[in-house]
Amino acid sequence: MPEKRTSQLPFNAVLFEREGRFYFLDPTSSLVASGSTVAQAYDKFAEVRANQLGDLDRAGLNLPGPAGRSDGAAARPGFGREIALFTTKFCIALVIVAAIGLPIAAGIARGVGAALSAAAASIQPISLSDIVQKAADVARDAEQLPPEKKESLRRSIAVIKRELGPVVDALGDSPAPQPASNR
Repeated sequence: MPEKRTSQLPFNAVLFEREGRFYFLDPTSSLVASGSTVAQAYDKFAEVRANQLGDLDRAGLNLPGPAGRSDGAAARPGFGREIALFTTKFCIALVIVAAIGLPIAAGIARGVGAALSAAAASIQPISLSDIVQKAADVARDAEQLPPEKKESLRRSIAVIKRELGPVVDALGDSPAPQPASNR
């Protein structure tokens, strides 16, 4: 036969007074009892609670909430345990992110490296013989131009020569040495 739990179960009863009557209320189980004195209200509350717990025992049920816990019930973990649990979960998340993110980052790095290598391979150095060859190609093409296109080319080159002449002259002159300042 199950043993009676009425005397060993903890409960948090609240006492309050309203309009000359005293009330005991257990918010976890919603039990309430009243009396004209504190002693009457408590006795009635204890009786109602004992009856309810007896009914629960006979039905083979446990009282819901914290009032139904036995003395050996697990309490909420302390601050240190909470921090340790958080740290463990955080480390697991980092491992998962690293396991997924590192291969992706390595693939992106390989792709960027291959694209840069391909771009660098297509760039060839320009030599003086390349410039001479291009100038000969331009001269040959200029000889084959119709007369109106040749005249347009001459005018364009004259404008370029007139506009860039001072720049070319400035680049050809060596700068005069500046005297040291005595600041």
